[in-house]
Amino acid sequence: CAGISTAGEVDPQTGIIRLSDNIPGYTGMHVREKLTQMLGMPVAVENDVNAAALGEYVFGSAQGISNFLMVNYGTGIGGAVILNGALYRGENGSAGEFGGILTHGEDVVDNDRGSGSYERYASTSALVAQAQALHPTLSSGRAIFEHISEPAVRCLVDHWLREVSLGLVSLIHSCAPTAVVLGG
Repeated sequence: CAGISTAGEVDPQTGIIRLSDNIPGYTGMHVREKLTQMLGMPVAVENDVNAAALGEYVFGSAQGISNFLMVNYGTGIGGAVILNGALYRGENGSAGEFGGILTHGEDVVDNDRGSGSYERYASTSALVAQAQALHPTLSSGRAIFEHISEPAVRCLVDHWLREVSLGLVSLIHSCAPTAVVLGG
């Protein structure tokens, strides 16, 4: 059996990507079916942050913590909820998609999915986009933090960390977890 962890909202029963805002053409893809045919063996497909949270619960920083959130910062913002020692999927299977919470309701625009959302302001992609407006060489998180001693870059990162904190405070107040594990 092969295990695949992938970005996007995943239906773990069918291995179909229900929604992917960050990978063009990925929504609706039958990942399990395609890989089962290619590999000639059974394949399990899980959301990447759900898989990471389970890994942290069994082997990592959340060992022994039965109620925690995992928030992952990257191209977007993903999340997972571990409740009573098990992955909580929610009613429609997409619990933990924290990037969609609203942190800037004043910026919501009709027909712009994700406008005003946590992901638009606190993802690594959001940080990189703002940094590139300062200088085109700041094209990754690593490049940005290599220049953290520069006042303009430090100010930008401080503002981004405030955005990260806004979402975390909302999640902590709404879920009251024992811990929050951050990844990226």
